[in-house]
Amino acid sequence: MIGLIETAKDITERQRVEEALSLNELQVHALLQLHEMADQPMQMIIDFALEKAIELTRSKVCYLAFVNADETVLTMHLWPKAQRAAELAPQINPLAEAGRWAEAVRQRQPVIANQDALPNCFETGAPDGVELMRHMDVPVFEGERIVAVAGVGNKETPYDENDVRQLMLLLLGMWRLVQRKQGEDRLRATADALRRSEAYLVEAQRLTHTGSWADDGTGRPLYWSEELYRIFGFDPQQGLPTRDQSLERIHQEDLDKFLHTFETAIRQKVDAELEYRIMLPDGSVKYVHTIGHPVLNADGELAELVGTTVDITARKRAEETLRRSQAYLAEAERLTHTGSFAGDSTTQPLYWSEELYRTFGFDPQQGLPTRDQPLERIHPEDRDSFLQAFSRVIDQRVDSEVEYRIVLPDGAIKWVHGIGHPVLNANGELVEVIGTTVDITERKHAEEERVRLHQLETDLEHINRVSIMGELTASIAHEVNQPLSGVVSNGSACLRWLAGDTPNIEEARETARRIVRDGRRAAEIIGRIRALTKRTAMPKGELDLNETIREILPLVGDEAKKKSVMIRTCFGNDVFPVLGDRVQLQQVVLNLVMNGIEAMNTIADRARELLITSRNTDPDQVEVTVEDSGTGLDPDASARIFDAFYTTKPAGMGMGLSICRSILQAHHGRLWATANQGPGTTFHFTLPKEQLEADAEPPRV
Repeated sequence: MIGLIETAKDITERQRVEEALSLNELQVHALLQLHEMADQPMQMIIDFALEKAIELTRSKVCYLAFVNADETVLTMHLWPKAQRAAELAPQINPLAEAGRWAEAVRQRQPVIANQDALPNCFETGAPDGVELMRHMDVPVFEGERIVAVAGVGNKETPYDENDVRQLMLLLLGMWRLVQRKQGEDRLRATADALRRSEAYLVEAQRLTHTGSWADDGTGRPLYWSEELYRIFGFDPQQGLPTRDQSLERIHQEDLDKFLHTFETAIRQKVDAELEYRIMLPDGSVKYVHTIGHPVLNADGELAELVGTTVDITARKRAEETLRRSQAYLAEAERLTHTGSFAGDSTTQPLYWSEELYRTFGFDPQQGLPTRDQPLERIHPEDRDSFLQAFSRVIDQRVDSEVEYRIVLPDGAIKWVHGIGHPVLNANGELVEVIGTTVDITERKHAEEERVRLHQLETDLEHINRVSIMGELTASIAHEVNQPLSGVVSNGSACLRWLAGDTPNIEEARETARRIVRDGRRAAEIIGRIRALTKRTAMPKGELDLNETIREILPLVGDEAKKKSVMIRTCFGNDVFPVLGDRVQLQQVVLNLVMNGIEAMNTIADRARELLITSRNTDPDQVEVTVEDSGTGLDPDASARIFDAFYTTKPAGMGMGLSICRSILQAHHGRLWATANQGPGTTFHFTLPKEQLEADAEPPRV
């Protein structure tokens, strides 16, 4: 019997040894597998550890929790994958609220509970249908601090110290791997962050054209960034350039300045800053801005010089464009006498252009004038209108313009035209007033001169008419004498018819009618003469050119007879009506006819003939010609005959043809002269037909 018991003990002991060996093999295998999982994600490592904990302790359930630095919060991973109903995120629980499964952390030692029918000590997170019969918790220490805790449960036999050792070894192996994994992850994250930072820096340098560098304090490069290679046009594949190579790229005119600046910085151990030019091999020039900073060692000696070099070529070119634009604007303002300004809501000046200073007579070297200073230079009679105009800009927030005078300190007066424009912010509030001030003094003087010349031209036109009337005195007297003689003769006859023993009333009545007719005829002749000698023209209207010309032919009849000139007409029957001033157009014809008569004064070997014609030349033009058989045009004088004050007559004023041309231009017509095929000259003038000009009143000349 004793032998059987001893045999049984031997068998049991052998089984325990075999189980221990088997567990040790599992332990070693698990640790080897853990080591091989170093490159796997953290969750896979945790899941593997949970599964191996169940296997090594022959349990049914397991958990693993990581403990925070002050041991107050646990992040728990539950159950092996095989027993999860679903993938569960780690649960975060305060230690104070955790159940019995966290007792090992509170007691800071392994805890074994082998009592049967234990209440669920997990409280939260237990899978449905799991009843915890017995369990074991083991803490993992790193120095004095608990970094993790693991627990297993529902082993068929009681947990013992061997289970504690198995779980402890597994957890220590897992924690070392986790630490290594976390360290690698941190290192990898740091390396990734460093690479990202370097990439961001490279990109930032590329976008901002900023290169960075370091040298040993003698100018020998120790480091150049990619962007610096690009700026200087070197190939980074060729390695760092030498000191001389980099200096050779600096513009010769800037080299001494560069060397002096950085030698001073190195000697005095202070920051250096400089703008200079770089000459690239292709001949292009870059502008750069460099800042150098000395780095000192613990003894205060220069260890190296670090800094940045920024390509500012684009900015320099933009500045040069801006300078040129400002110069062009200033020149344009000077040429057009246009000044520009900006002021606040009280019209206090904020900006004046150079031309505005010149306009107002202020010295730009003295700075902006005050609000009252330019106001004092505005003519007292115009000051109210100026203030009202700018009040509209400020109060009504609308554009406003005004003309006013400036009185300069020397008493000179300028006329200016000002425009103000309100600038509003997003809320519709007035921010400032901007605008222009144009010196219009010359324009005002020109307008005054234009008025004076217009009056002079009107006076000359009147003189020309009176002069023509003087030349036609004999014809006028003849024209008036004819109806007056008829009146006298018919009056005498009327008296005879009435003086008889039996008055002949019917004959007397007829004679009286002839008296009335001749009186009216004389009145019409005098009316036309008065119209031609008045200073003002008759109203414009629709005219029959043929009839208009016929009306003035009697006035030149006697002059033509006296000079042995035959006047013939050849008028078109369908000549368009024109819109114009009857008296002015008759003045033109009179001038041309009288000139033609005078041009034939010395002709003795041929007939003296003057031909007046009219015709339509195209769908909207009428042409009148006055052709003489005189001496013709002098080629040297033909280009000047329409110039004011040019004349070939000994007693002429030289204004007749000039006035004729002005009258026709005012009627939108033309006047010119041509040499005849035979002797003489032909003057032509055209006028537009009435339909095209009905809405356009010709200006006075």
